[in-house]
Amino acid sequence: FSAAGIPLLEGRPFRSEDRADSPPVAIVSRQLAERYWPGASAVGQRLTLGLGDSERTIVGVVGDVAQARLDEAIEPQIYRPLAQLPQGYMEILLRTEGSAWSLVQPLREAVLELDSNQIPYGFETLENRYRGAMAQQRLFLFGLGLFAIVALTLAALGMFSIMAYHVHRRQHEIGLRMAVGAQRDDVVRLILRRGMTLFAIGGGLGLILASSLGRLTESLLYEISVSDPWTMVGVGGLTATVALLACVVPALRAASLDPIDALRGD
Repeated sequence: FSAAGIPLLEGRPFRSEDRADSPPVAIVSRQLAERYWPGASAVGQRLTLGLGDSERTIVGVVGDVAQARLDEAIEPQIYRPLAQLPQGYMEILLRTEGSAWSLVQPLREAVLELDSNQIPYGFETLENRYRGAMAQQRLFLFGLGLFAIVALTLAALGMFSIMAYHVHRRQHEIGLRMAVGAQRDDVVRLILRRGMTLFAIGGGLGLILASSLGRLTESLLYEISVSDPWTMVGVGGLTATVALLACVVPALRAASLDPIDALRGD
């Protein structure tokens, strides 16, 4: 438990005294302890895991752990000492300082020195196993992120095109406003107000759709809500910035119009 970083919440960990000829013991996860002994200590309680297993005494409670995938619900866990549950194979977890791969050869030699019939194999870092378990989600989210970047770029180009066309259509009105005393700053604010109004409408509809369709990606998220407010604020701020930048160029172009040329061209 110490090597894996699983906290011991109550009781004790397994000891060398927990042998095959000693009383059967077990350690349970916090979720299991709270489910079957709510409001009481699980340490000292007894349980039987099934046919062929002896009644075991719970000696400790540890933190909950995802056993295989981060996107699956964490289930109650029961741990038994290896000496009381012989297996045909075992995995050894080592916490290292520095490169873990530098210990492969010393570990192999140490095992062979204890028993030359045991052949260690399948060395792997926990980081690599984590990446492998999350490979499908990472690939999907990478594609989704790439699609989001393309969509944001197209949205910016669309906003720029709409505002450029809007300025072209209203250049006579803009020229007339400037001829009767409107300042360039007034023209810039007019165009920006129009563009950001369109963004507000589209952004509001986007938030509604995101909240409705977010459930489709819920299985790819770990400890993050599909309606996470900080994510919504961050994405909203990013798209607002892109929309504002897309409106700036047409707004500056409108402000640089010569009133006489604008009126003459009508």
